[in-house]
Amino acid sequence: MTAAQVPLAAWLLYAAPVSAILLGFFVARRFKPEWTHLPILLSCAIVTASAFWLAADVYTGHSFDLNLFRWAGAGPFGVDFGLRIDGPGVAVLTMVAFVGSLIHLYAVGYMKGDPGFSRFFLVFHLFFLAMIGLLTANNFVQLYLFWELVGVCSWLLVGYWFHKATARKAALKAFLTNRVGDFGFLLALLLIIFQFKVTHFHLLYLKAASGATFVLLPLIGVCLVWAACAKSAQFPLYFWLPDAMEGPTPTSALMHAATMVTAGVFLLVRAWPLISLVEGLPHLIAWIGAITALFAAIVAGTKKDLKRILAYSTVSHLGLMMLALGLGRTGVALFHLIVHGFFKAALFLCTGNIAHALHRSTASVDDAGGLRKSMRLTYLAFMLAALSLAGVFPFGGFFSKDAILDSAWHHGGALAVMGMLVAAGSAFYIFRMLFLAFYGARPE
Repeated sequence: MTAAQVPLAAWLLYAAPVSAILLGFFVARRFKPEWTHLPILLSCAIVTASAFWLAADVYTGHSFDLNLFRWAGAGPFGVDFGLRIDGPGVAVLTMVAFVGSLIHLYAVGYMKGDPGFSRFFLVFHLFFLAMIGLLTANNFVQLYLFWELVGVCSWLLVGYWFHKATARKAALKAFLTNRVGDFGFLLALLLIIFQFKVTHFHLLYLKAASGATFVLLPLIGVCLVWAACAKSAQFPLYFWLPDAMEGPTPTSALMHAATMVTAGVFLLVRAWPLISLVEGLPHLIAWIGAITALFAAIVAGTKKDLKRILAYSTVSHLGLMMLALGLGRTGVALFHLIVHGFFKAALFLCTGNIAHALHRSTASVDDAGGLRKSMRLTYLAFMLAALSLAGVFPFGGFFSKDAILDSAWHHGGALAVMGMLVAAGSAFYIFRMLFLAFYGARPE
């Protein structure tokens, strides 16, 4: 396949967001700031349609991996900008596009009247674009660049209300913690170049599986896991994520459901042909995931702030994805990542509705209570999403969590027990949140 044969839908994944950001920055922001969201919403619609079109192509066997142009080189080594449209990438892409578009639409009402409305939407859509680039990269250098762009955008959005000291502190904590992980990714990238002389996924994995001895491969694998643990808030680098709730609710929803924290899990899925070759490393990933999932589920059951409960819930569910990965079930991990994106976005947006109704930037279970009758639609949406998170049949969360627990059960031992405890803890904290917010006594 040549660049001329690339489907229009693939070009639109980049062209639509870039055009919308440029139009919003140079035209709408200057003449009509309150209209900045219009080209961005159109871009979201185009990206979503394109993602589903490409998903249909991949389903019928038309995946592709293509270098579009070389943008950097030194001697025989060069770095290409390419597109990789395959099963794992397009599966997550459709979720990111669809859920991200709905969050953009929600943000129009949520951010209405905010003095930084235009600035918010431009950075928010850049965040969206960065994740699209990360999912469609076909080499580690390109993935790393979009990985860094995701991190920068998250810092800008968490610290969006920079007049608040807590927001500035949370943004700095998120930025510095992720820099620790990014150093691991950069080190892995440099070692890959030194050891294999190639960064393209397909060519790299062919070399790694050739049977030759690569002495740096274990260190590369450890560095990639290190990077993923920081980005996906796994033990011991989990602590930045709960404080990242200082940003606007749409930021929290997009970060937890469709971007940022899912990037670490996706990195390991992309790099799994390398990681699986390192003896003992998958087992380490499984233990990191299980410990994080259980710890975060317990902490979520003790918190009162609604967004913090959901933040620790995200940490816990990311731990379940890591557990699935460590057990060699990459498809199951991706399945739960996608299902989690849907129910977690819904829960965050419902929480934003509650805070808005109480005229606060965030709310706790002590502030809410008895909202079932006054916020019927929010209650219904929250309840459906909560049932999915808790793994109740026939919701998506039942099937994805059951697949993870089945894998852990067949593995046996402590991982199986910890998986069951996480499932029970998840049901406890989400139903506690549901009953205290919607059935509890209304505070005076």
